[in-house]
Amino acid sequence: MKGFSALAMAGLCLSLAACGSKDETSATTSAAGSVVASAVAAGTGLSVSTGDLPGFVTLPNDAKALHRMNLNDGDRKGGVVIIETSKSAGDMLAFYREQFAKNGMKVAMETATGDGAMLAGTSEDETRTLAVMVAPGESGKTNVTLTHSEKQG
Repeated sequence: MKGFSALAMAGLCLSLAACGSKDETSATTSAAGSVVASAVAAGTGLSVSTGDLPGFVTLPNDAKALHRMNLNDGDRKGGVVIIETSKSAGDMLAFYREQFAKNGMKVAMETATGDGAMLAGTSEDETRTLAVMVAPGESGKTNVTLTHSEKQG
């Protein structure tokens, strides 16, 4: 699982760095700092805070937050949180389909691979987005990566 989480974070950081302009350098640097802080927290057993996630980013009851990174880009605010749960990948996809409906979001894309799946959606007014990736974790657990954004103002 540590390899999966590190790979996911590394890929996200590389994507952020590749997309950034000169004006976005501080946002990319801040994101890299969040990854480092998250890695340090994971290694020391410190908890990863999820109490201030937006209302449309709901976690299952047994979720254990492994990593978190906040991102701000102009008029959008969001981030990534990686959790671990004892629920199956299928249960997690059903849970997030239900959460999409509950929060007025439409499923824009759904895809599955041999051992994982992705579900992505947006609110009708296109101010909120949420992407959910599920994959097998260690010891029969499921890893869930949530990438969310919300338009500000």
